[in-house]
This record gives sequence, structure tokens and C-alpha cells, in this order.
Amino acid sequence: MHQPCLTPALTSPPQQQNDDTLTIVAISLLAAIIASILHEGFGHAATALLTGAQSGLLTTVSWSSAQESRLVAAAGTGVNLAAALLFWLALRSATRLSVRWRFLLVLGLAFNLFDGTGYFFFSGVTNFGDWAAVISHLPSHGLWRLFLILAGMAS
Repeated sequence: MHQPCLTPALTSPPQQQNDDTLTIVAISLLAAIIASILHEGFGHAATALLTGAQSGLLTTVSWSSAQESRLVAAAGTGVNLAAALLFWLALRSATRLSVRWRFLLVLGLAFNLFDGTGYFFFSGVTNFGDWAAVISHLPSHGLWRLFLILAGMAS
């Protein structure tokens, strides 16, 4: 007596159309631009405006003002880390989105994590940038720099 096969027939997955280089580059640039706007615009500039800090110069790579504020300096990193969390949550629930949208979410997560955590290491090593401004004039400055380097390496 012949038993019917209980395993489903193997079928090949639907063929995904290959993305061209221009599409991949465009999605990558968009993710990098979003991370930069979040860091400089929503992190530094919006925090400065909300806290009453004097208006400064906002560019694609920096926010500068005559008035120094530890909160404004730290806010760029904070916004990037919050955005990374949102990108991660969106990616987890994006099972029905196309590959291109998921690629944008992955890169958005990555760029925001790089901006958010890389600044610790960068500022600790170079004593320049956002977190160098946050720890400037604190006692035991050398220990704070070492802490930033270790936090950057760990994250």
C-alpha cells in the first residue's frame, strides 16, 4: 500500500528583481541624510531653540552657536539613539514591506546607531565634537575621556 507524501512540495520562492546600483546608492544616501537631519536639526538646533539658546548656524554637518550648552551638545546623540530605536521597531514589524523599504529601515538604524554611539569614541579620542563639549570643564577630564572611549568601544 502506498502512503501519500505528507511533506509539502518544494516550490521555488518568487524571483526578486535585482536592484540597480543607482537605487541602492539613492536609498543609502537618503538614510544618511535622514540621520544627519535628525542629529543636527532635531537634536542640536531644535533643542537649542526649545531651551532658549541663541540662534546659531545650522548646516548639514554641524550646529554652532556662540552660546555653549551641554544639553544642546548631547541632544544630537540622544535623537540619533531614539531614532535608531524607532527604526529597529519599524524593521521588526515590517514583514510585509518591500525589500527596498526594509533596506532603508536597516540603513536608517545603522546610520543612527553609528552617529549615536560613534560620537562617544570620536570625542573621547580627539577631545573634539559633541561629547567633548559635554565633558569640557568637568573635573577629572581625562577619566571622562577614557569613559567616552570605552563607552564608544562597547557600543
